[in-house]
Amino acid sequence: MPSVVVALVLLAGLSEAAGRILPLVARRPRVSPPVVAGLLLTGTAVESAVIALWPLTAFTLAELLPYATASGAAPGWTAGQVAPMLLGAVIAFPLLGPALHLMLLTG
Repeated sequence: MPSVVVALVLLAGLSEAAGRILPLVARRPRVSPPVVAGLLLTGTAVESAVIALWPLTAFTLAELLPYATASGAAPGWTAGQVAPMLLGAVIAFPLLGPALHLMLLTG
């Protein structure tokens, strides 16, 4: 993966993680900063892995369909494919949360 794609995937993961952590911090103002930072880093790693592995997962699931056609191209991300996902994550991070994430992954 090119470094631009890796950076975009990490930014999208950070945005998704921040959207999930923000309600926790708002409800519990006494949460310590190291705990919030740890949750944010863990969430970023998990969300980035989900985003990065999505093409491979979709490709594998598509091959399980009875009428799947075999294509020789390997699945992967380009910067042009990740940038709109990053924009969607940034716009929706405090508002839509899990519903947008589910729609984004199933789309």
